[in-house]
Amino acid sequence: MKEQLFWEIIESSWNDTPAAATQRKEATSANNTVLFPELAKQLEHVVIPHISQRLTTLNKTDFKKFMEILNKKIRHLDRDEVHAHVGGSDDGFLDRRGFIVGMGEGYYNTVDKDPSKAARGIEVEYFAYFGYDVYEEKFGEPL
Repeated sequence: MKEQLFWEIIESSWNDTPAAATQRKEATSANNTVLFPELAKQLEHVVIPHISQRLTTLNKTDFKKFMEILNKKIRHLDRDEVHAHVGGSDDGFLDRRGFIVGMGEGYYNTVDKDPSKAARGIEVEYFAYFGYDVYEEKFGEPL
């Protein structure tokens, strides 16, 4: 799996719910942080299930690669300048980085280039972990 497919899986999963996709576009294009709490709920309760469904169609190699890319993206945001803008304890900071990645490539790249664009205090705890559960359900073994 290439990084482009990783982002396509996330993007397609947002697009499965047009209202959420529209709200995400509005929030990220104008950096309208008022919309981010609702988007975090959408990501957790609507988008993650769509991503999970797409992951169940992958073979082991591609599934593992998806998780490698996800972990790489989350680790890349593990920087002081990002932490200064999103806040949070160690666990909270991880969950906030999960939200950033889960919002898709555009928002991720925006925050990567300018951490001051990150929404403060918005997190999706499960985003960093859900793939491990899906993998174990699909393949009958832990990742």
